[in-house]
Formats: sequence, C-alpha cells, structure tokens
Amino acid sequence: MVSRVRGMPPIKLDEYRWRSTPNDPTLRVRRACATEAMFGIEASNRRGENDFFIAVTIHFQASSVASRVLTLRDLERMTQSSLVQLRASQPQVAVNLSWDRQGKCMLQYRAPVDLNEACQWAASIVTAEASPCRLMDMRDHVEEKKRASGITARNDAITIYISAPVSGLHSTLENSKLHYLFRFNHCLFDGIAAREIVRMFFQNLVSDIYSDTLTTNRDIHWEQTISNLPPAFVELMDSEQDLSGSKFDRTVHDHMTLMKKKVAFHQCLLEYIEIFHIKRLSPARPQTEFYTFAETDSQSILSGIRTRLQPGHSITHLATGAVLLALTKGDIARNATIFSSISVIDGRRYLKEGYKQGEKLYIASCQTPAILVFENIDKLSISDISSKDEVRQKLKKATELAKECFASNLATPCKLSMSVPVMEFGAVLAAMYVSFGISQK
Repeated sequence: MVSRVRGMPPIKLDEYRWRSTPNDPTLRVRRACATEAMFGIEASNRRGENDFFIAVTIHFQASSVASRVLTLRDLERMTQSSLVQLRASQPQVAVNLSWDRQGKCMLQYRAPVDLNEACQWAASIVTAEASPCRLMDMRDHVEEKKRASGITARNDAITIYISAPVSGLHSTLENSKLHYLFRFNHCLFDGIAAREIVRMFFQNLVSDIYSDTLTTNRDIHWEQTISNLPPAFVELMDSEQDLSGSKFDRTVHDHMTLMKKKVAFHQCLLEYIEIFHIKRLSPARPQTEFYTFAETDSQSILSGIRTRLQPGHSITHLATGAVLLALTKGDIARNATIFSSISVIDGRRYLKEGYKQGEKLYIASCQTPAILVFENIDKLSISDISSKDEVRQKLKKATELAKECFASNLATPCKLSMSVPVMEFGAVLAAMYVSFGISQK
C-alpha cells in the first residue's frame, strides 16, 4: 500500500523571472532558485565557504607571441579586457547577491553605464603578482591583505588571480610558466558553467595576444547585454518536470525520507568528532588542493574503467567507490553498516532539447541533489586487507554500488523540479543552525 504524502505548493515560474525593481529600473533582480538558494545563504556565501576553483597553467615561449614582448602588467590588462568582452556575452560573471530581512537570497544585475565602469569592474576582480608561490597560497595572501585593509566582505561572481615567477609586474614573460586561478561563487555557477566561462575567457585572451591592437570594446551597447542574462532553470525544464501534482509530491517526500537517513549518519559523525576532539578545519575558507595527472596516468585510469568494469561505468562511479572504500579504513566506520552522502547531478539533462543535447549552453547553476545510500558497507571494509587483488575486488564492488545509486537517482521522476522546494527549504533550515549542528536560534 502506497502511503499518502502531503501536497506541495506548486512552483510559480513568475517568482523566478528577471524583473526591474520599482525604485530603480536599471537594476534587474530575480529570486535564487534551488541550489542557488542553498549556496546563497548569506553568512556562508560572504565567507566563500562553498567557492570552488579552477587552476590553469600556461606557458609563454619566446616565439609564441610573434614580435610582441609581453610583460606581466600587459597580461593583467589583457585579462581585464578579455573579462569586459566576456561580460557583454555572459553578464552572469558580474551578477551580485542581496538578501532580504528573512535571509532570502536574490540575484541582481546592473549593466555598466559605459566602458569605463566596465573596466573598473574588471580591474577590481583581477590580481596579478610577480611571485613563484603556490596558487592557493597566493589566493590566501590576497584575501588576507583585503581583510587587513578593512574592505567589507563581499563575494563576487568570479575572481581571477595570476601568478608568474618573474621579478616584477614590468618583467617580460618570455619562456615563463604562468598560473591562473579562477575562483567561482557556487551560487552563480556550477562546474560545467565555470569550465565554459574559463574556455570563453581564454578564447578572448588568445585573440587579444595575437592581434595587432588590444580590443577596445568601445562598440558594446551595454544596455542591450541585459538580454543575455540566463533565466532560472525552471523556465527551461522539459515537460516531464512537473511543477506540481502527485509525481512531484512523491519525489519530494521520498527525497526528504532519504535525507533523514543521511542526517542520522551525520549526527553520529558529529558525536565522534566531539568525543575524540578532532580538530575541525576553519569554515572561513574552502580547503582546496590541486593534483595534476599526467596524460598517461589519465589514460591508464580510463582504460582500467573500460577493461575491468562492465559497460556503463564512469570515472564518477569509480571515484565515488574509492572514497567509500577509503572511509571504511577510519575508526568511525569499523562498526558502521550504512553510509550516506549527498552528491549532485547535472540538471541540464532535464532541460529542453537544445540544452539537453548541449547545442545551447546554460551558463549558471543547474544541479539537483542525489542522495547516495550504501548499505552493508561492513562487507566492503579494507582496514585489515593487505592483498591488492582483494582491494581491487572491493573497489569493483563499491564502484558497482555507486553506479546503481546514481542510476536510481537519474530515473527518479521530477528529479530537477523536486530540487526547487527541497533546496530552498534546506536554505531556510540552514539559517537556524551553525555548522556542526549546534543550534543557536
């Protein structure tokens, strides 16, 4: 017998559309939608707790820029110019966030009055340093200087850091290896959108480097670029993503039931942390490390997936299985029989055909949560195993379980539309608690 579930209020598309404000017709605003609301919680967003990064290394050779000799300062200016071009086609890179008295997140955008204002914006989010330091060290150093100077905390849609091992900003970049670090506000971008932004940016930059003159951007009609703002994904969903009704209600109910399992596991983890006084990482900054795999290493991993696993497995399934096995080695997992974690699915697969097939780009955040529940994980434990063959067999089994979990989530009806009430409820609920589950309100 199927249990009855509570009917959910219908999703109202008008609430998520860009609109002008009554008091300022130049300002466009819209309500944060689904994951935007979750990652748009004011306190954590201002601290950048959910920010993510893309690191890019580029090599300048003496012959790579023809007869031109570029300095680090030249590159900084070209980076700013490329950003201005990018803002014209993708104004999402300059969207800001605001919050009402209830803490509800709103996206807002105002087109620059002229080119000068656009250039000032680009200059404010690009930092170049003559330094051989690691990218994350550079990022921390820049942010520490901002805090020391008393600048009010803000979290732009995107920030770019450039590091080059030269003596100064006016040093030439011949035969130099430079590092770009892109920081993205997770409320406004997901990983797919961020990678597209990085690709578009470097297309503009390479074009500027190899052109005879720096792009002036003087022919941009900024007011017209507002039409390039991406709509909330609820306006683009396919017809199978119900905005209300029994299928929609059931999916929301089932998701929240799984969430209860996850919360129960998480509470056990918190108690373990408190008992053993495990040092917690500061929530003020994302803990990020970059690992570089050689092409041969990457090919070896992908080849192993094809040859050792059944068709249909992906590197995501393998990585999830590997994480699960690693967790079974910890003391906290020795007596555990169930493990639950939350992942995300690219929501573009649930949009209209053009976006679903990748013919049209959706440059914003479009994700839906996937709760992965692994049972009988005690049978996967590798804490007392030394044989590599046994570990491989356990990894194979964990990878198959991960595939099954993701497949179950992908087949769920109304998977993307469900994320709207679920994630927005989560955003409201999160405001009632600080991290580690300690109630303060």
